[in-house]
Amino acid sequence: MTIAKSKWARSWRAAGRNICLKGNPADIERAENELPKANSQLVDAIEAISEGFVLFDSDERLVICNAKYKQLHTIAAHMMVPGARFEDIIRTAAKDGQHPSAIGRIEEWVAERLAQFRNPGQSRDQELADGRWLHYSERKTRDGGTVGIRADITRLKKTEEALVKSETRFRDFATSASDWFWEMDESLRFSYFSRRFSEVTGVAESHLLGKTRQETGIPNVDEAAWEQHLADLAAHRPFRAFVHPRTNEFGAILWFSINGTPIFDGDGNFKGYRGTGSDITQQIHTESLLRESEQRLKAIMDHVPAALFLKDLDCRYLLTNRQYEEWFGISSAAAAGKTAHDLFPKEYADRHAIGDLRTDGDWRVTADEVNLPGSCGESRDFISTKFPIFDAGEATGFGGVMIDITKRKSAEEALRVSNQRLEAHHRRLRQELNTGRDMQAALLPSRSQFQSIEQKYLCRVESHFETSSELGGDFWGLREIDDHRLGIFLVDFSGHGVGAAMNTFRLHTLMSEMPPPDSPAAFLTELNGQLIELLSRGQFATMLYAIIDTRMHSITYSSAAALNPLIGYPDRKRSIFAESRGKPLGISARAVYTDRRLDFPAEAYLFLYSDALTEARVPDGGMFGSEALQSLLDGRPDPSGSIRVPEIVSQFKARVCLPLMDDLTTVCLQR
Repeated sequence: MTIAKSKWARSWRAAGRNICLKGNPADIERAENELPKANSQLVDAIEAISEGFVLFDSDERLVICNAKYKQLHTIAAHMMVPGARFEDIIRTAAKDGQHPSAIGRIEEWVAERLAQFRNPGQSRDQELADGRWLHYSERKTRDGGTVGIRADITRLKKTEEALVKSETRFRDFATSASDWFWEMDESLRFSYFSRRFSEVTGVAESHLLGKTRQETGIPNVDEAAWEQHLADLAAHRPFRAFVHPRTNEFGAILWFSINGTPIFDGDGNFKGYRGTGSDITQQIHTESLLRESEQRLKAIMDHVPAALFLKDLDCRYLLTNRQYEEWFGISSAAAAGKTAHDLFPKEYADRHAIGDLRTDGDWRVTADEVNLPGSCGESRDFISTKFPIFDAGEATGFGGVMIDITKRKSAEEALRVSNQRLEAHHRRLRQELNTGRDMQAALLPSRSQFQSIEQKYLCRVESHFETSSELGGDFWGLREIDDHRLGIFLVDFSGHGVGAAMNTFRLHTLMSEMPPPDSPAAFLTELNGQLIELLSRGQFATMLYAIIDTRMHSITYSSAAALNPLIGYPDRKRSIFAESRGKPLGISARAVYTDRRLDFPAEAYLFLYSDALTEARVPDGGMFGSEALQSLLDGRPDPSGSIRVPEIVSQFKARVCLPLMDDLTTVCLQR
């Protein structure tokens, strides 16, 4: 870099000569010798500046600029020589496309830039054609020249742009989510509600903003839940599922569930709350219908003029009605889980158990006349009819009807009425079970969700789900984690029927309240802890949860006693059974689950299935087995083509004995 031969440069040298003239010859010689050194030091200082530096004289000609300045203006760098006119430099840069804002209006842009240069004001930002951003700062010197500083702020601009996009994305999520978001300040006053709040609740945000919970109040809220909620807020504790009602403008009662998390700064100072709210009106309504259904069932049984009971396969009482209690002095609660020999003296217990072994052995209806003492010791004659109970072809226990035939005619009439009522009950129960089946099917991913996921993650998902009865205990789903990670899981609850189905609803509710996990093992651990508190003794679930990472081409999974998943690779002739360990969910609080990671490249597939597929009976009496399943997948006419689940299920059913004794679920995800 050199200093230009301009007015400024000439003044610099003249000043040096004037100083020298006033000294003696030795001083003059020393000063003249030091001038090049001073000039070199000035140049080095300017070159050391991290930003671009430029100086123009009062005639708008270039005096000096550092290498950084030229690096920032590469297109016009060849023009930046001492004595070059500022106007010529910027016109060349504009014509060569350095400034996008000058395209199509070069002369106008040059005039605007000259005006800014001659009358510099506030600093400004300028975008260049290559996407970089420069910060321009210009000031006038005392002799009429202009000094300029250029700083590359591209990274800052990108950070600002990313922040704006992030804030926009959050606002989009907040306005499109079915739930709503809310915030409180450090004084526990509401400070923010997302737009969905007013849309769902019908309450204007202005009615709550700036107020505390005590000031807003909630009509008709459960007092104990309200006091606990206020105590949590006062203690700055997190809370979940604070449920309360609210009547909308049409008089309908809506139910909401509120969750909140306290916020603390880096020094541990409380700064307020953030939380979410959900409309759970439909859930509350469904739970109410289920309770009413159970109450109707018990009411029907209690009004049958006969002693009714249900027993399991071990001849233990499951349920008795009020008439049974009145005749024999044993309540339903006292009888539950016990055999007749646990409840009565052996002589009478043998009479109560007449027909049990025949019904429980060859599944025939039996009818026996027995003589038993009543609750007051009086002798009565009964017709004890016992019948097996099947669940989709599988015997689950048997029931009994005991008719007092002491007065023959009245007993026969009572039996006829009882049968009519029981049939009506079965019809109503069937309708309710059909409703429950539809609700359970609604928990599974929809076709539209399949299409969305297939487009987003460039994969194909097919499934087959059928219960062994009206309701089942299998449940599977997909969870979007981010733009390249997709969660997939399969759950199989123990048992069948209403109990197993209710557990799938419980699990679905738990999972919907939990964020998509980064670790399948951690997710299973948390679910296990919650299910231990919820499930009854003897109930449990097996589960496999996997995360497909399309960016890393991998699959990470963890198993709670689930069946070994099958994974197929495009470069292998045979699929492999991935390792699967871990205790079932809901059994042990000390259960430990482990993440396992495998490669999962493009065109690979993951095949999940319930035990109905491998434990189905074949004609020779054995089980279908996992090797036969593997052969079905590997023996396709075109092993490199897509897995067609309907074809796999069709071939499977052609080889096994039907009907199946368990719920059948299969899911295939192929990249």
